Amino acid sequence: MIQLVEKIIIKKFPNLTNGINTELLFLKYSTPNSGKNLDDKVIFFVFKINKKNPFLCVKTVRTYLAKNTVIKNFDNLKKLNILTKNSNLFARAVYLHDDGENIFSIETVCPGKKTKFNKKKLKKVVEEYINFQESIKKYSNESIENLEYFAKDLIKKSKLKELDKQKILQFIDQMSFKDIKLPRIIQHGDVTEDNVLLSKNGLCIIDYNFVGLIDIPGFDLFGLFRRYNQSETRKLCYKYLPEYFKRIGAEVDNDNYQLLLFFYYIAELVLRKPHLLKNMSAQLVISDFKKIYF
Repeated sequence: MIQLVEKIIIKKFPNLTNGINTELLFLKYSTPNSGKNLDDKVIFFVFKINKKNPFLCVKTVRTYLAKNTVIKNFDNLKKLNILTKNSNLFARAVYLHDDGENIFSIETVCPGKKTKFNKKKLKKVVEEYINFQESIKKYSNESIENLEYFAKDLIKKSKLKELDKQKILQFIDQMSFKDIKLPRIIQHGDVTEDNVLLSKNGLCIIDYNFVGLIDIPGFDLFGLFRRYNQSETRKLCYKYLPEYFKRIGAEVDNDNYQLLLFFYYIAELVLRKPHLLKNMSAQLVISDFKKIYF
């Protein structure tokens, strides 16, 4: 397949390779979890001869039957590209190849490297992320009319047992959604240390599997804070969310933050980690939330 990839890059994108006779080098990249499932992405970085840094990234899967993984990732990246035409926050989708036997996508490589966050770096990431959300707000005039319905629908679709669903719905009924006004804004869905590359010129966010999975503002920042320091998630949300909501035109009273945190918590379990709910009771879900975020 590598020969096919090289042929396509050289033939279709001579502007990227500086000539049709350019020889390319490929470096396979693996993560600790890659290869465990047939639909795991297989990633290759593409280098020009005598160049230190890659200029393209190729994504494929171990079996063609898992092609939807590549297609979804590529389509999600195209969505972000349309919304952020003049931004370097994300890679650029270059090409999708699907001949019925081989499938792979080609995208540009984001500069920077993964690094352990500290408070200063976290602040920088949050600031850049808020700028991104503010800039794409203009493309969405929709508001979330009924967040309560959205939350309850999530729970009903979850893998919890029916009795546990009812208990969580009762817990939600104790909260008030009436003073929350949020616009619909696409979320990356997986903003974490592993998916943020930092350089002297700024930052880039990679991995587009969960883009558009949810369009409720605050979901990305909650996930970022939770993975940065779970015990400080609540504190960081109260610190950064007010400015974020102000910049995107949302209306959320301080009294409603607890409700939103529970919504983000449930949404992450249902949408991103549904397998965890199979072994969780309503009592465990609620007690874990209260222990960490109250």
